[in-house]
Amino acid sequence: MSNKKNISAAQMVDSFLRRTAVCVTIVAFIYGVQAFEFIAPAAIADRIDSLTLVLSILVLVLMLPSFLRFTIFRRSENCRQAEADSYMADRFKLAAHHAFTATFVCLILLQAISRAFEAEIAHLPVAFFLDMALAVSLGAFGVGFYLLVRENHDEDLDEWEQDE
Repeated sequence: MSNKKNISAAQMVDSFLRRTAVCVTIVAFIYGVQAFEFIAPAAIADRIDSLTLVLSILVLVLMLPSFLRFTIFRRSENCRQAEADSYMADRFKLAAHHAFTATFVCLILLQAISRAFEAEIAHLPVAFFLDMALAVSLGAFGVGFYLLVRENHDEDLDEWEQDE
């Protein structure tokens, strides 16, 4: 327990950003499942509501304690400069930039698909397309963050292996 109390401001920010990225990825999955609900058979669609509820509770359980701890930590004297320009914060911003780009690409593709297959998808509500766009956007952020952080981790391992 004392190990968790003695973490630095940079470690707190890094942990919070990682947990945020994991939760955003789960939320992306929730939106994807909700979009699938519009085209799924009725038997599966009934179970999707339960799945989304469970996943939403999981996000709340994962994020709320971390958010509260981070908020309290930021207000304390120990953490006046919470490493806003850290490596992890930079990767977080870069992943958000990539997700923003992926959102526009997704919206352009959805528009092209809706025009090309207008008769086939006429029965789908607007919520389907919004859920798809949100799933792609948030998923791109979560996966992008993981890949950006993982990319550096692999480079560190390569350097460590060369030193031996």
